[in-house]
Amino acid sequence: NPNRATWTALWRGINLCNAGINRIEDAGFVNVNDKNKREGELRFLRAFYYWHIVETWGGVMLRTTETSEPELTATRSSVADFYALIISDLEFAAANLPLQQEWGNEYSRASKKSALGFLARANLSRAYYSLAAGNKGEADTYFAKARDVAQELINRKAELGTDLWASPAELWDADNNKRNKEA
Repeated sequence: NPNRATWTALWRGINLCNAGINRIEDAGFVNVNDKNKREGELRFLRAFYYWHIVETWGGVMLRTTETSEPELTATRSSVADFYALIISDLEFAAANLPLQQEWGNEYSRASKKSALGFLARANLSRAYYSLAAGNKGEADTYFAKARDVAQELINRKAELGTDLWASPAELWDADNNKRNKEA
C-alpha cells in the first residue's frame, strides 16, 4: 500500500530528526555554528516531513520527541499546531544553514536558500488555512510573511544562487537539472 509506505517513511524520518534535535546538545560539538548548522538540517527535514503529513492527512499526531518504545494511543493535533512547528523549524533552519555553495559537491543538502523557499511556501499554506477558517486578519499576517520571505529570496538572489531562467528551454535543459537556480 503506497499510503502506508509513505506514512511509515515520513514517521521514521521525523523520529530520527526528533532524536537528533533532542540529543544535539550532547553530541560533542565544540563550535556552536557547526552545531546550529546540523540542527538546522534536522529542523529543515522535520518541517519537510511534517508538511507532507499535514497536507496529506491533516491534523494527526504531532510529536517533537523521539519515540523509543511502542505507543498505543495517539492524540490529534491541530493544523495550526503543525504549522507553528513547521514555521519555527524553518525559521531556525534559515537562520543557521549555510549558503548552498558552502556544501560544495554535496549540493543537494538543505541550505539557506531551500529553508527560505520552503518557509515562504509554509507561510502561504498556513495563510490559506486561516482564510478557510474565516480568520482574514490571521491569513493576511501569514500572506505578508510569505511575501516578505519570498522578497528576501529575490533581493538576495545573487548571494543565494536563485533566479529565474531566461527561457523555458533553459529550465528544462538537463545540464541545469542538478544545480537548478529555480529549484
